[in-house]
Amino acid sequence: MPADQKIPHIVILFDQWEGFLNGIGDNCQSSVGQAVLGLLREGASAGIHLIIAGDRSLLSSRTNSLVEHKYLLRLADRTDYAMAGLSPRELPEKIGAGRAFESATSRETQFAVLDADLSSQAQVRALGVIGQKATQSQGGVDLVHVPAVFKDLPVKVSYPQVLSAAGGTSALVPWRPVLGIGGQDVGPVSVDLTDIPTFVVGGSTRSGKSTALVALTRSCLDAGVPVVLMTPLRSPLRSLAAHPGVVASYAGADITPETVREVLAMQNILLVVDDASAITDYPVTDEFKKIGAALNNNGLRVIAADGLDELDRVGALSWMNELVKRRHGALLDPVSIFSGKPFGLALNQEILSQVRPVGRALVNVGDGRVTLVQVASGGEVF
Repeated sequence: MPADQKIPHIVILFDQWEGFLNGIGDNCQSSVGQAVLGLLREGASAGIHLIIAGDRSLLSSRTNSLVEHKYLLRLADRTDYAMAGLSPRELPEKIGAGRAFESATSRETQFAVLDADLSSQAQVRALGVIGQKATQSQGGVDLVHVPAVFKDLPVKVSYPQVLSAAGGTSALVPWRPVLGIGGQDVGPVSVDLTDIPTFVVGGSTRSGKSTALVALTRSCLDAGVPVVLMTPLRSPLRSLAAHPGVVASYAGADITPETVREVLAMQNILLVVDDASAITDYPVTDEFKKIGAALNNNGLRVIAADGLDELDRVGALSWMNELVKRRHGALLDPVSIFSGKPFGLALNQEILSQVRPVGRALVNVGDGRVTLVQVASGGEVF
């Protein structure tokens, strides 16, 4: 294989192993823990290598038998050296900082430092300088050879921040509203309403579903999309009613068979409905059952929000079935593995057990996969 096509070796630096074990709390029994153990067992054959640092838990966990080369620094309890095959009696009584012993041969090694200043801050700064020099010297390397960068997903992000990350208002694309920050690259995540004309947001009370509607609606308005709002109950959406891009806004009793008929006859508009199941008047819901024809013939797109119980009860005869059956949406605060069904998301207990801040959504952007997104907030309380 030509040198420019070879895949580079990948080195994963894993610090504070004890923190990882405490975080997953299952001694590597979960899929995350099993994935790490799988890398230790089979990674070398694929060019993936791990360097792991930690306390004595490294020696007592399942990693001990999977790691071939082990270096032991000074331990609080000298008897712990025996867990790595070293005889405590053969080691010096006093072991200096940075002095390590190789488990297989008992060879004594002094670890190098990056700066004459031995403080951790100085060592981190020196590592940063090395990284900057490497970035400059490797600036022309193809993207496929550039190491992946993993970022933390913010616990809260504002709509202006998301808009700025997306490149500003001029970068917005009609029918591709921005929901928030997330995905593998922790960047702006948008919803494509061109291929799938409906999007459903579901969650419990105060989980952030109305906030998600506001973010999606503001993004569409900023992109020049004409919008119609329907809010049978109190909703933050009503704050957008005065926007020049809002063609009409119907609240409570204003939602009548005539208004629904009028909206479904419009061409190329976005209909946004909050608390969709609160629309219960039979003549109104009977008109809404014609929404399928409007989606197919009039270029109608619909974004709707509702509670998880209500979405779970949507049947084939409900007007909301036209929205749910496309399995395209965002799920906030799931309560069971079945909560993902209306959104086309396959959930498991591991996903449910994860701690999520308010406004953290599990999103199906159309590929059937779970994409974590922090919903953009306009400053209002969830």
